[in-house]
Amino acid sequence: MFEQLTPEARRVIFFARVESDSAGADAITEEHLFLGLIHEDLAFVNRFLQPELTENDLRAKFQIQASYAQDLKRSGEGWPMDSNCASVLSLADEEARIAGSTLTGIEHMLMALLRINGSRVVELFRRYGADFETVKRQLAITPYVPLAKEERLASTGKVWRMAPDSLDATVAVDKKPEVQVEEQTLGALPDTVTVRPFSVNIYSYPVQ
Repeated sequence: MFEQLTPEARRVIFFARVESDSAGADAITEEHLFLGLIHEDLAFVNRFLQPELTENDLRAKFQIQASYAQDLKRSGEGWPMDSNCASVLSLADEEARIAGSTLTGIEHMLMALLRINGSRVVELFRRYGADFETVKRQLAITPYVPLAKEERLASTGKVWRMAPDSLDATVAVDKKPEVQVEEQTLGALPDTVTVRPFSVNIYSYPVQ
C-alpha cells in the first residue's frame, strides 16, 4: 500500500496510527485519518473551511473514544483499520486514478473522507461551508502543492556550538577546558550559515 502513496500521505497514515494508539482504539478509523491529515498539513484543510480552525479547535470536535470494531481489516503493513478507513483508502486510490496521478496524495484522501456518507468529517465540512464537490472543484482550479521542506520548520530553533581555538585544543581534568560548548537561540533558519573554523555546529528546529 505504502508504495502507492506520496510521502505526505504516508505520514498521514503514520499519524493516524499514533492517534489510534493514543485513543486506546484497536483500529484506525476515518476520524483518525482526518486527525493525521490535519497534523500533516492543517493549512491545506483550512483552504476549504470558513472560518479557518486551529488544530486544537478541530481536535476538540473529534474527541475520539476507544473503538472496538468487529469488522477489522489490516493494511499491507499489518495495521488494523475499520471498514470505513479501508473504504477511504480505496476511494482515495480511485480519486488519484481519476485525477491521472500515479500516486495517492493527501488531497485524494481528503476527497475520499468526504465521500463517506454520514461521517463526522462530512458533517464538519458542511458546517463550515464545504463538501466533496466544493473541495474537488477548488482542487481542479488550484491543485494541492506540498509545503517545501523548509516551510515545515518552526520559526525559532537552537544551535549547539563547539568552537576550539585550534585543532590541538583539549579538555583535561583540573585544567581550564579549551573547548567550550555554547548554546544559542536562533530565529528562522537562514539560507546560508557561517561557521567558525574548527567548530562543530548542531542546529535544531522543530518540524511543524
